[in-house]
Amino acid sequence: MLQWLSMAGVGHELRTPLGALSAALEVIALTPHPMPIQSEACAVAARQTRHLSSLLEDLQDVLAAREGRMELRRVVLDFSELARQAWEAALVNSNGGYACTQQIAPGLRVMADPRLMRRAIDQLLCRACKAGAPGMRMDLIVSTQEGEVRVEVHGLPRDDMGRPSGTACPLNLDVRIGAPATLADLLADHVIQLHGGHIAPSADGGGRYLALPCLAEAPPPPSRLRRPKVLVALHDGRDRQAAGQTLERQGYLVLEGTAMQPTLDLLLQHLPDLVLASAQPAAAARHLATAAREAGYAGCMMAVAPAMHCAQETLDAAGARRAGFDAWAAWADWPQVLTDALESRSG
Repeated sequence: MLQWLSMAGVGHELRTPLGALSAALEVIALTPHPMPIQSEACAVAARQTRHLSSLLEDLQDVLAAREGRMELRRVVLDFSELARQAWEAALVNSNGGYACTQQIAPGLRVMADPRLMRRAIDQLLCRACKAGAPGMRMDLIVSTQEGEVRVEVHGLPRDDMGRPSGTACPLNLDVRIGAPATLADLLADHVIQLHGGHIAPSADGGGRYLALPCLAEAPPPPSRLRRPKVLVALHDGRDRQAAGQTLERQGYLVLEGTAMQPTLDLLLQHLPDLVLASAQPAAAARHLATAAREAGYAGCMMAVAPAMHCAQETLDAAGARRAGFDAWAAWADWPQVLTDALESRSG
């Protein structure tokens, strides 16, 4: 308990300076004709600031859920697809040169907070990559057993010198004994616990696997029906959650995890039917729309003014059109404007 009280204090102390840093970086990014090294340094600082901000957001949510002050957002989540995306991201980030396979049972569903669960799975698979010997084969296995979704990563473990050791076995998804636990590690473990899951020893005792309560295997969707995909890229967490819930009730498939990587990267990776973006700050909105259109994205893009007004410049309707958005809406009007925009495009 003392550990989490300490983390709560850290989170509170860091929120204000991180907000100031983010605002300062936005101002620096507006500097005309910056040198390449300045642009690169600014981009690195912005990425790290976003990473820290997302960790603090997760920390606040986990603390509130542990203390009963908030219920986690739980939706029916396609865990098979989440695991596939997390595995591909882990291999890209590991730079280990692994020869990899994946055996993922289709249609596995869990009730989970999409954002927190994705980050937790990212962290667990990162641990597996660190436990495996570089350059060796690694196999992801996602299956159902006894009403649980089980996640295992098989491979050759590494010794203290980083060399292959022993024979292929389930790798350890837990924090290694003696290794320092990072904030991301602590959050991942507690997110799993809050969702009723656990990390258990494998049958041979050599490694550990993840188990989560399973909603049972869902039937494949009808071939003629497809839920439109929406990327909700609103900056304010409360606005993002409210919009996601509204869209899900209307039958849309909401793409989560926008804080894990830049919005443009997510957009070009998933090619959603619709992007719901913040109209504030205006410079960031213009950059997103312009970059997406230049990259060839042809889906519907809509800029939404935040529910709570602040001093930052907000993109107006005319500015949104000039930047490449299909529509603009005030917060109270966005559901109807979204419907009208989609009907206009389909017509």
